[in-house]
Amino acid sequence: MKRHSPDTLSLIAGLFFATLAVVWLIDDIHTIPPHAIGWIFASVFTLAGLVGLVRAIRRPRSEETDNS
Repeated sequence: MKRHSPDTLSLIAGLFFATLAVVWLIDDIHTIPPHAIGWIFASVFTLAGLVGLVRAIRRPRSEETDNS
């Protein structure tokens, strides 16, 4: 199966809404201070960025030039 590049906008939107749902769920179970919500969002997007960088660095060069 030919591998395709991910849609960045969809990935960011999915991460945003998934994080929002997790924050809402945690806040429903426990009370979260308002400043902690910002840290949760920042942590999720920082982790996603680091994972993206690692995947970009570790990707074999042959996949970039393969047009078949």
